[in-house]
Amino acid sequence: SDREARLWELDDTEGISGDAPMLVLPDCASAAWSHGRDRIVGTAAGWRTLVYDGETGALLHTLSTPAAHLGAAASSRVQRTRRAVFSPDDDMVLSDGVLWDPRVPSQAIHRFDRFAHYGGGAFHPSRPEVIISSAVWDVRLGFKLLRWVPSLDQMHTVFSPRGDALYGFLRYFEEPTLQSTRTHVRKYKHLFRTVDAVTYADIATVELRDNVGDLFVDHDDELLAVMEVPRDMFGSSLGSWCRLYEVGRVKASLSDDEDQEEEEAESDGAGDDDDDDDGMSDATGGAALGAAG
Repeated sequence: SDREARLWELDDTEGISGDAPMLVLPDCASAAWSHGRDRIVGTAAGWRTLVYDGETGALLHTLSTPAAHLGAAASSRVQRTRRAVFSPDDDMVLSDGVLWDPRVPSQAIHRFDRFAHYGGGAFHPSRPEVIISSAVWDVRLGFKLLRWVPSLDQMHTVFSPRGDALYGFLRYFEEPTLQSTRTHVRKYKHLFRTVDAVTYADIATVELRDNVGDLFVDHDDELLAVMEVPRDMFGSSLGSWCRLYEVGRVKASLSDDEDQEEEEAESDGAGDDDDDDDGMSDATGGAALGAAG
């Protein structure tokens, strides 16, 4: 939600357990766990980043990004795409291109140059690097720009648990309002990319029918969950669903795709099988999981 984050208890077989969430964090969006699962970080209005106790829900720290650092990125549309993450050792937080030690909220460690308005940052799980949009930075002394990854321009990035691959996607509401740039951004909206996290070379591009709301990798590095958000001809959301992909599975043959497409068209008229690319296979057929996001 854009307004609050909710923590639910999960049962291994039944899914969500209980009728009410364990914790509700008001004014917290894009919440994420620390690697030690003892804290939660999220973004809030006013360009704030909030750090909570993961057990009690108590607010521990508030990190405020200076307006001078935001520049042209300080728009309501960009604010909706914000995301904060912990470093692999949980000692630092990256948000809005700013590196923080949460224990010293009054002073940022470093402010990286922003070459794009969109694209959430991520820490490399096994190397002292962060990637913000298409820029890869060293987080050791000097904070040098190491390289560019053009294929990830303006994309949010998620690393695999082993740190050998990363996935890039452009969230569906990241569309400039100027007509001159609308078509250019749309070319990259209905897909996600897989990139080698060692060489930063492209591995695969998976075309999708609908907009990407978010993307997650399971802890065993076997499944990839992609939240898709279809929209009607007037731009209104039609809800959301989650499509699962098996990491490393070879794409099905064309005849298999056609057979599955016919079955889905007969059952609900909404089938779509051309969402796969080499090295990634749809494992669910696009089952709908729930309500509009």
